[in-house]
Amino acid sequence: MQNYSLYCSIIIGVSLILLYIISIKKNKSKGSLQEAIIIFLSANGIVAGINVCILSIDKLLPISETDRTYVFIGGISVIWVSVTTLLKTFQDLSIKSNRSIGDIPGKSDASKILKTQNNNK
Repeated sequence: MQNYSLYCSIIIGVSLILLYIISIKKNKSKGSLQEAIIIFLSANGIVAGINVCILSIDKLLPISETDRTYVFIGGISVIWVSVTTLLKTFQDLSIKSNRSIGDIPGKSDASKILKTQNNNK
């Protein structure tokens, strides 16, 4: 089971990074290595969370029923955090791509200052 999990993590992670790169190229925005790493680790988190949930259900593990519940909830939590992180990363990418140059904070203030300086000359 561990090898399948590793392969699934790598395949999902690389696929999501490729989707990220395609989105960057399509939107003509600037990507970052940090976001790509977050995407890859979140994909791994989803697979790891699923593994934790499956292991908590497995009766061969020598843990109490109460602990099984906590481990299962922990697995669900890992999946939840990973999915929300992925969604936020892709949502931030779409927000960045929808911004125009006039929406950049400080840009309009700087252009106003330059216009007033040019008008005063």
